Amino acid sequence: MAAEAAGSAEDFEAHEEVPREVEDALYQLQDILLRHPMVTQAAFGSLVREGRRVAATPAGAALLDRLSRSASVARARMIWEVLSLNAFVEPSTSALPSVFLERVVKALAIDALEPLLSRIFEKRGS
Repeated sequence: MAAEAAGSAEDFEAHEEVPREVEDALYQLQDILLRHPMVTQAAFGSLVREGRRVAATPAGAALLDRLSRSASVARARMIWEVLSLNAFVEPSTSALPSVFLERVVKALAIDALEPLLSRIFEKRGS
């Protein structure tokens, strides 16, 4: 698993100082992705379709081959999967990714739902 290969969060915190602006940018990107899931799904779908169209050409196939072996692309994919919660898929069968509905349904079973929602709104306001 990629997370195991990358090490634990404790290992990372102990060995590397992350610039505040990088951490802030990742948080803001995740906020945008999850605040606008329908737009994100549409953009993701368009990018996937365009990527497949380009990959069908000889130059695109060569590029795909190089990119599939790139460590940077693998790391970019890890960033995308973590920040997007792997919620966006292609082809999409609906405008709103089902992972959002699934998580709301799971929240229905939480006994302390009101305190949870309060924490979420407090966090968003800070």
